[in-house]
Amino acid sequence: MNHANPIKQRSKYSNTCRVLTIIFFVLHCVMFIFLFHQQYYHGTNGFMSDMLMHIEFFKTGKNLYSLTYVCLGLLNMLPNPGDCIAVYQTALLLLGVFATKKLLQFLMPHKDKWIVWVYAWMCNMFFKIIIPLIPFVGTFRYEVILNFNVYHNPTYIAMKPFAILSVYYFLTFIKTYHTKRISVKQWLIFTGLMLLTTAFKPNFIVGFSLAVLCVLIIDFFRHKGKNILNYIIVGTAVLPSIGLTLFQQSKVFDDSSHLRIGFMTALNAMNQYSLITIFLSMVFPLAILAYCFRDVVKDKFYAFGVLQMVTNLAITFFVYEDGWRLNHGNFLWSSYFAVGIFCAVSMYKHNKLVEKNNKGAVIITSAILGAHVMGWLNYVFDLLNGGRPF
Repeated sequence: MNHANPIKQRSKYSNTCRVLTIIFFVLHCVMFIFLFHQQYYHGTNGFMSDMLMHIEFFKTGKNLYSLTYVCLGLLNMLPNPGDCIAVYQTALLLLGVFATKKLLQFLMPHKDKWIVWVYAWMCNMFFKIIIPLIPFVGTFRYEVILNFNVYHNPTYIAMKPFAILSVYYFLTFIKTYHTKRISVKQWLIFTGLMLLTTAFKPNFIVGFSLAVLCVLIIDFFRHKGKNILNYIIVGTAVLPSIGLTLFQQSKVFDDSSHLRIGFMTALNAMNQYSLITIFLSMVFPLAILAYCFRDVVKDKFYAFGVLQMVTNLAITFFVYEDGWRLNHGNFLWSSYFAVGIFCAVSMYKHNKLVEKNNKGAVIITSAILGAHVMGWLNYVFDLLNGGRPF
């Protein structure tokens, strides 16, 4: 028997994935520098984006509750501002890919790094499945419902990489915090990442903090209250971000708009077939869940991804803004991000299916993942041709 063949095969896969990573990197740089450049110079004539409005917020000094407005405003003061902003936003997209790779490498420590890079690119090329044969789906063309990738909103683009890193740090904590002490440095990094995420966009922390609280309570009782100080340390790390969120909300809301509770009110205002659209946004992770349902109680990393999705969907379904902000869907943003984390932990479980040689499950879920990526390609090429993001 030739024992060298598996090694050669792994090397072949590694080299192929390295080439794919370079190709994806170059394509992202070219496509998105072009897209963001067009959004800056032609944002009022196709290439729709919130970019110019956010720059205007900085100029007028109104609604400065997001660090994004300050970053864009300062870059707008430089020579060739459109080029600078295009590079800045593309760099943030690539930082999101790096953060996803770091998260996945933690979940799959023995996996070849170049294969993990491809998994990370797939997460960042994840889009709802578009099925033209279903009539009347998407009457209101809001393509970004529960989509990890949003290219018309600079606040989400800036938030995303730091939110992913926040999830990564939390998962490193829950791996060992019942046995190892959490250092001041670790607490500061975790707290700082969440603060930075919230400073760019306030929607992330609410659903994330609720999911964190649930995990802390479950683990506390599971480990019979051992190392209670670690649970307190992790729990207090989210408090500065919650305080910042409350401050930001005080700057956003006035008498023209209020927070309300109602089932799917905002979703139905945006899309008559919102439940179908939500399902099409997460077919791959739901397919993985069907194969790995028992792992929700066995695997705490996978369980957290599922829990965060459920928590954020609950917010999206029940919390909305009335008045002129009703169809803005501002309480969907946390679910946009959560579906990406749901996808990432599903990639991790997909790898487990590969390792178990479950060929049927791998073929089906891989085909579904391919359909998601094809949806992404369709959407991005439409944007590059001046199509509406929503």
